[in-house]
Amino acid sequence: MKDFIRKVFKLEGYLIYRCWFEGSAVVIHVGRPKKEARCPHCKNLTRRVHQVRKPQRVFHCIFLGWRVFLQLTKRRFWCRGCNRAFTESMPGIRKWARRSDLLWLMAFELLRHLSFRTCCDITQTSYSSLSRELIRVIKSGEIDWEGEYEHQEQIVLGIDEHSFRGQRMATTITDISNHRLLAVLKDYRKDTIKKFFRSIPPEIKEKIIEVCGDMKWMYVNLTEKELPQAKMVVDKFHLIRDANIKIDEARRIEQEATKKEIKRKIFLKNKEDLREKEKEQLEEYFKKYPSLKEFYWVKEKLREMYRAEDRKQGEEILDMVIAAMRVSDDGAILCWRNMLRRWKNQILNYFGNRTTNAFTEGVHTKIKKIKRVSYGFRNADIYVRKVALSFIPIALLPISSHFLL
Repeated sequence: MKDFIRKVFKLEGYLIYRCWFEGSAVVIHVGRPKKEARCPHCKNLTRRVHQVRKPQRVFHCIFLGWRVFLQLTKRRFWCRGCNRAFTESMPGIRKWARRSDLLWLMAFELLRHLSFRTCCDITQTSYSSLSRELIRVIKSGEIDWEGEYEHQEQIVLGIDEHSFRGQRMATTITDISNHRLLAVLKDYRKDTIKKFFRSIPPEIKEKIIEVCGDMKWMYVNLTEKELPQAKMVVDKFHLIRDANIKIDEARRIEQEATKKEIKRKIFLKNKEDLREKEKEQLEEYFKKYPSLKEFYWVKEKLREMYRAEDRKQGEEILDMVIAAMRVSDDGAILCWRNMLRRWKNQILNYFGNRTTNAFTEGVHTKIKKIKRVSYGFRNADIYVRKVALSFIPIALLPISSHFLL
């Protein structure tokens, strides 16, 4: 029976004296089997027991709705080497702790998928205790660059912003080459991103060959200044999405001017995905609204550019598009042309390794789920750590490994 209790409640390394029920709780009386202890001051072994302390209760876990407590009998030993008394250590239980590491492991596993309130209700802990433990365990901004990237030849970073709360933005930085979330920065300021780049060791910086993001000059300037050996790549999907936004704006303007409905979805579809009926309807729209034909043509040519075999062919298509847009009478087309001309080099850098920011967008999808499940956040520090918790395997958390056996 004791072996069963030891395995079920992860009590390897403990002696089990007895077990009993107290209301809705289970109490397991445990102690350490070793007759000696190592002094934390001088590291000498001693067998001399100085004092047996009063039993201490620690909240250990939830099992089938029952609260499980450990009743610990701690001994104080006397070290003859340094003439000092010390208390023996208990595996998986920190000094002065009222909850074992197993309870926190259970809480963090639940917190990866649930809100703080639900997790607190299940584990019967308070929000303040859980958030304090989360801040202690998840160290924001700590990355073992040398250990994890020492043998990697090339690194590609992804960078993008997302909404933390309303108009408050946070920055996501990912390792696209290894499909890994590196950091969620709690704001979108240039100094914050610069601080992250400067935290990268020089020998690791040399391995970063590309930084992929959307069309923001802040990213270009930071990359050129902090990572001069890396190329800035405009994300393919951001460019096409920007084209779709411009088409939709033009469609709404025409619709408001004519007071006639112009279907939206048909303009956002790829040309090869259109059915015959949709192609006919699109041609009718083009006859009635020539400006929409211009926008749609540019979008499809940009998609054709990304299908080019190499940078040279892609540059030829992009130059042709920019030249064709120059003769347009539409001011929005001319502004779009100027934007493409300014970002030409960063757009064509895509053909180096055909890098996209798709993984970063996938991270944002998961972050949206975390926000929805959590009913939003107010504290940026808690938000960053809860997102990080959802991407870290539970076995890698810096909690005592005793209960991971």
